[in-house]
Amino acid sequence: MRISADRAEQLKQVAKVRGLPVAALVDLMVLGAIADGSIPDETPGIAISAEGGRVAITVDGLALAPMAPADALKIADELASRNRRSLSAIGPDFVEIGRTGRAVDMTITTPEGSTRRMFTPSVAADVARQIRTAAKNSSN
Repeated sequence: MRISADRAEQLKQVAKVRGLPVAALVDLMVLGAIADGSIPDETPGIAISAEGGRVAITVDGLALAPMAPADALKIADELASRNRRSLSAIGPDFVEIGRTGRAVDMTITTPEGSTRRMFTPSVAADVARQIRTAAKNSSN
C-alpha cells in the first residue's frame, strides 16, 4: 500500500497531536471501523467460525482440524500472552506461537502442510478476540 508523502506527513502530525505512534493511530482507526460495523471483525487470510460445537480455524487456506472450544481458547490465550514460545497439539495438527522481537509469530502444521504468519501485537489481539468469539458461539 502506498500513500502520498503529503498524507503520510499528515498522519504523522495527527499521531503526534494524539501522542501516539502512527501504527497505533492506524490500529485505532481500524478498531473503530470494526466497532461501528463499517468493516467486519475478520483478519485477512484467517477464517474463524463456530461449527457444530467446534471451532474451525483456517490460516492462508490451511485448515486446522475443528477443535473443542477449550482448545481454541488456549490458542487465543497464547496469542494474547507475552510468553516467548508455546506449542499446542490439536488432533493431528500443531500450533506454535512465539515472539520475534515485538511481533507475534504463529506457525500451524497439519498433515497437508505448514504456514507461518507474523502479526503485530494488536493484530494478534484481534485474532485472539475472533477466536474467543467463535468459541463462545460454538456452545450456542
